Amino acid sequence: METTVSMAGWGISYFCKKLDGLKAVIFVPKYTAPKDNQSYQFKKWKQFGAEIEWIDKPTRMQINFYKARKILTKYPNSAMLPLGLSFVETTHEVAKQVALFNRKYESIVINIGSGTMAAGLLLGLSNLKMDSIVYGIFCAPKDILKMHKKIFAAAKLSNAPSSGGFNLLKKETVRLNLIDAGYEYTQKEEVECPFPCNPYYDRKAWAWLLKNYDNLKKPILFWNIGSDYNLQKEN
Repeated sequence: METTVSMAGWGISYFCKKLDGLKAVIFVPKYTAPKDNQSYQFKKWKQFGAEIEWIDKPTRMQINFYKARKILTKYPNSAMLPLGLSFVETTHEVAKQVALFNRKYESIVINIGSGTMAAGLLLGLSNLKMDSIVYGIFCAPKDILKMHKKIFAAAKLSNAPSSGGFNLLKKETVRLNLIDAGYEYTQKEEVECPFPCNPYYDRKAWAWLLKNYDNLKKPILFWNIGSDYNLQKEN
């Protein structure tokens, strides 16, 4: 189930084309904006052979997801992927990347969408017993406490915080600070960035880092998923 700015459908349709016998069905709510991004994504879905189902009169994301799952029943041998693609495998693969760190980072800044990658980051840091401070910057309005608990649960870490702000799990382990920087989901961040960085996701965290750089302990790691260069130009 797609959103206006997600790149998930692009990735899913690409891999379905690569894997024999699989076909992607992309459910797209008929939002009014941002049309530029959705038009570009539409081309990519079609390029990789996805079938597109439009959801009329879209509402909240969770409700759209249930609508899409009901429509999917007309496709035989089909399976609905979880909202936000929150896979356990993703969390563990991110943790494997963290295991490759060859130095300690005092501060780590990451964008928070579904929280899946942040969970992998925390899991990896916990395995390394690296007492970094992780700053998670929301790309859209979220409940800080609920997201704290969701991330810690996905990382299989105990002692999830009972309130927002810093949390020290135990000695020599990671601290997580979630921050609502005031962005709406479909709001673009226009700040300049010297590397490919999605304006709807990671660039919001990059902008926060630029504003708060002097107040963060060094060295700092910025966790960036990246962005298609042509998409950046078109947007």
